[in-house]
Amino acid sequence: GSFGHPSDLIYDRQGQLHVATRYHGQPYGVDYWHQVDGQWQLETFGQNVTFGGNNLALGLLPDDQPVVVCMTRDRGRLAVWERTPGGQWNATRPSELQGIAAGYFDLVVSVEGLPQVLFCPQSGGPKCATRDAAGTWNVVTISKVGVSRNISATSDSDGQLHVSFAAGETGAAIRDLN
Repeated sequence: GSFGHPSDLIYDRQGQLHVATRYHGQPYGVDYWHQVDGQWQLETFGQNVTFGGNNLALGLLPDDQPVVVCMTRDRGRLAVWERTPGGQWNATRPSELQGIAAGYFDLVVSVEGLPQVLFCPQSGGPKCATRDAAGTWNVVTISKVGVSRNISATSDSDGQLHVSFAAGETGAAIRDLN
């Protein structure tokens, strides 16, 4: 595989590095790199699904299994890819994760081990979609603004979610950092 752009990285509990990147070239997909006994391993998935040039986000579930969120080919919906312990990648395309402004999303895994996708819709304030233990996605609006973009999120050691984003009344008026 070749290393594409954009990319995301995370360390697991054993200090091993995991990297996800858009496959460099067509058909667009995801290259997932991880270390096994100090050696890099490559797994490629999602060919011809992920739209190239948009970001992706990588997280680790409590069992250190990776989860990758990326745009679908139509650029209006997110796909959530999860790797099974056996190495199989499976995707879901939750209806709650559509209407996304292309490229404006992030992923955090809560202290409870629940994936949380933070995203900016095409209009309106940013949202947080959390998948509960039963697999249901619950969406809340973080802030009511006209337009939001450039979202980034993290959680602290107490599990408190911290989100930053740019906002304005219209796309041309985005000036505020929240």
